[in-house]
Amino acid sequence: MKPTGLLMMEHRLIDRAVEQIRSKARDCKLDNSCVSDLNQLIDFLGSYSDLCHHGKEEKILFLECEYKHMPQDLVHMMEELKLEHIMFRKMREKMSVFNSEFGKGNFSNIARLNELITDFCAILKKHIDKEDSIFFPQSMKFFSEAEQEDLLKKFRDFDQGVMHEKYRKLISEFEEKGRVD
Repeated sequence: MKPTGLLMMEHRLIDRAVEQIRSKARDCKLDNSCVSDLNQLIDFLGSYSDLCHHGKEEKILFLECEYKHMPQDLVHMMEELKLEHIMFRKMREKMSVFNSEFGKGNFSNIARLNELITDFCAILKKHIDKEDSIFFPQSMKFFSEAEQEDLLKKFRDFDQGVMHEKYRKLISEFEEKGRVD
């Protein structure tokens, strides 16, 4: 399997999760069950989509690509992809804020959440298509078979450390809150 094949498989799961988020927000019954479901799906975007998937792209693939002599248009596309990752993080954070308000009984922003999710889905679809159909196949031309195998190994090693990083951060944040409160 090519390293980008693994990333593309992750895209399919992210697509499915985003569809669930869209469905949940659209059909939200304005109750605690809806808040809990959205919270879990938004957490998926942070943990799996961003920390795990974008982590592999940013901390491994894109860094390795910087050592290759890729054409300027491909380098520019990689920079766009990085900026889109930042935008997705901000959008996910805003979804989380809205959902937190819902948990407190304030559902006044449900329309804004739906609009945000609609925008997120549209931008993400284009982003994934750009990676799957252009960036991934073009960038792999600059890696030998051995280098691609090494990337795949780095991806798998990265995945093993992701949950440890997430929960170390969570506990540190709780400890920080304890010092402040």
